[in-house]
Amino acid sequence: MSRRKSLQTTAIAIFLMMFGSVAHAQWFTVAKGSDVFGNAPVVTAVRNNNGNGLTVQCAGDDPIQLAYVMPASQEILNGISNLEADFLFDLLVKVDSGTVQKFDAQLKAWNTLSMAFVFTGRTPQLAALIRSIGKAKQTINVGVEVMGQKVADTFGVLGSTSAMNTVIKNCNLDQIKDNDTPDLK
Repeated sequence: MSRRKSLQTTAIAIFLMMFGSVAHAQWFTVAKGSDVFGNAPVVTAVRNNNGNGLTVQCAGDDPIQLAYVMPASQEILNGISNLEADFLFDLLVKVDSGTVQKFDAQLKAWNTLSMAFVFTGRTPQLAALIRSIGKAKQTINVGVEVMGQKVADTFGVLGSTSAMNTVIKNCNLDQIKDNDTPDLK
């Protein structure tokens, strides 16, 4: 990694250290009508009191995005755009007292105000996690580590059952079997 990219990654790590919180906000879901391909896109998310969020979005059989989203300055967003696409971070998710699940995530500018650690795919592990979030009773813990700096958040489960059931239905997750995935709870 070049010195400039190392400095940008360091700036991102410092930013991440400043955030991390517990929240018990309600999940919300937006399920749009069918697109031109017959898919019904779904976006479902939960946020906490510092503006960080966890989002799942998908459409039909397309890849699913799991994103840990947080506010970011324009300087940080500019730095993110200079990172190589194959530079991956460990996105860690734990539902209730289940096992920690690790996903290889890219750091991306999510929009003009936020960055996100994003895993994109249609894997049995992700399908099992989504089902587990839908059955959650207590909390969903999410975290990342950037250059030795750890940031973690806890998200509430209010509304997660309905949200994940919408994802499962609209994104055809019943087609993804999780036989090879460890029990998440």
